[in-house]
Amino acid sequence: MSGVGEASLVLGIISSIIAIVTAAKNIYDAANDTSGLPKAFHKVAAKLPIVVVILKQADEYIHQPQVDQGAKDAFKIILSRCEASAKELHEIFAKVVPKDGASRVERYFSAARKIGRGGRVEDLIAEILKEIGLLIACSSFATQKTLQAVEGALADISLIEPSLPANFTTVQPSRVKILQQIQYNDIPTNENSVHPRAMLRGWLLPDSLSDTDLAAEQDAYLQKRFCNPDTGFNSFQWFFETPSYKNFIENDTSKVLRIKGSPGCGKSILVASAIHELETLDLRVDSTKVLYCYCSGDPEQTSSATLVRRFLAQVLEWATPEMILEVKKFHSAHLILKVHDMGNIEDGLWRLLRKLLGMRTKKTYIVVDGLDDCAQPLVCLRYLIKVTTTLAAKDQCGLLLSSRLEHRDTFDNKNIQSSLVKNEVECCQLEITPELTRRDLMEYVTYQVSTRPSFLSSSQLVCDKIVASVCNRANGMFLYASLALEDLKGETISSFADIDITLAALPTDLFKSYERKLQFPRRTRRGPEAIQWIFCATPSMTWPELKSALAIGKDGFNENEVILDNCDSFIEHSCGQLVEAFGDSERLRFVHPTVSEFLAQFLDPQNNFDIGKADAMVASKLLTFLEYPDLPSFSAPI
Repeated sequence: MSGVGEASLVLGIISSIIAIVTAAKNIYDAANDTSGLPKAFHKVAAKLPIVVVILKQADEYIHQPQVDQGAKDAFKIILSRCEASAKELHEIFAKVVPKDGASRVERYFSAARKIGRGGRVEDLIAEILKEIGLLIACSSFATQKTLQAVEGALADISLIEPSLPANFTTVQPSRVKILQQIQYNDIPTNENSVHPRAMLRGWLLPDSLSDTDLAAEQDAYLQKRFCNPDTGFNSFQWFFETPSYKNFIENDTSKVLRIKGSPGCGKSILVASAIHELETLDLRVDSTKVLYCYCSGDPEQTSSATLVRRFLAQVLEWATPEMILEVKKFHSAHLILKVHDMGNIEDGLWRLLRKLLGMRTKKTYIVVDGLDDCAQPLVCLRYLIKVTTTLAAKDQCGLLLSSRLEHRDTFDNKNIQSSLVKNEVECCQLEITPELTRRDLMEYVTYQVSTRPSFLSSSQLVCDKIVASVCNRANGMFLYASLALEDLKGETISSFADIDITLAALPTDLFKSYERKLQFPRRTRRGPEAIQWIFCATPSMTWPELKSALAIGKDGFNENEVILDNCDSFIEHSCGQLVEAFGDSERLRFVHPTVSEFLAQFLDPQNNFDIGKADAMVASKLLTFLEYPDLPSFSAPI
């Protein structure tokens, strides 16, 4: 169906609902005597004008040409469900309200039995208001005042005395019973229904917190784990043989395991390997589950609210119907999770997470990579420890955290320590030292030297010397070793003296390596601006977004400036080795969080990478973007 056809269909549904709801209100207003009606009818009738007002706003919104196809599809699905509930509500009003005398109650029972799916009028208006709230959540047409009106109406409805007794007989169970009994993973998804899990995940996670990006990040780190195809050797396999890990996965108690290491030593790759291992400990349906979040790779510092929203979204992937019901209850009270309201409801989200995990009979592991990169590490840690200690009585939680060595240790906080001791939660620490990763690094460098074309012509003695020298210089840092091997590409090495001279010219540390690597994009036409955009973007930009950004000039969008290369080719020829793309959406980011730190703190501003001017450049281009309405759109905020 064309965009015009879809819009017409949506507008037709909106008009239908407005007519149905208005007719129900007219029936109530025209009644000679409403004193004999259950109290719920009066409350429900008072809420009907709110529905009409908001639907008229939605009608105006859909008429706007900038509303995309995705919004129209979402409106159609939501409005179809809303229309069904409105018809049922109108049917009850038509049968019950106009009739005087004691027969009204009997007629109400009869109408409820015929509808079957929760014939109570308070249930029907609640369903309509929830769909209206979801409509607001997936668009931008309503004001804050409108949202508050919907939330207030739902709160009022929740306090209504049941209009029918709890044990009244109907053809089918009431809606509440359906929510308690239904097996959600058996519900087929079609154009007129949205899977409850998907709806609630969409409520929890806006585009900037996409769970697909989280899964892509896990896959990206797993792919970086070195596996020798010839010998089957896997890096970080030693971790799973340590007493710390074996003690951590024991089922008798809840435990905390802290992993610490220097930047570039492979913490995130080790964490990804641990997540994969924990997920495969028990493959049964009701088995151990893993919730995880990568904070170190997030260009916008992860807050405690972001953490809990990501965890809840992951819980929904395997939640039982009872757990989904609990989430829906919270959703009903907070239809939209506004950023400025997070402080008021964040505690409630963490309580909800603790309640859901407490409903499980198996252990849940929570994994956070880069705790010290969070916006407020101590606040995040307090919430995480609270989850662990709350579940400690049932031995249901394992908390695995990674952080850098040089950052302030939040575990030194007295409240954290006393909480762990009081609840008898064991906490152990593992430091990733050069000694622990020596073999991993040696295997990685050896394989790279033996397979890279630039080293194939070198003798075995020269190759062995290169391997030993790079590993010694790297001191346990895989990232440095990888960058050093790239520096050696193209060098003519035919003697030990050549090796010593070449290695002496290598950067002495990770930041010196970054400085050298930035010399390449500095020489390209697009490189400096691309680096600035990637540095400023939160969340990470997609490849199409960066292409659009680079084509915006002072006079508007210049189609001749649109990059024709694919993403990988552009990175190779313009950005060099400090930028990477990850996920199906090809989001661009630096290869390590320390690249951003280096750009912000240590790079000499007397060059093309004066990051201090990056914000001004981006702001100027975005102002141009706003002044020219025909420019390509960005799918996420920058």
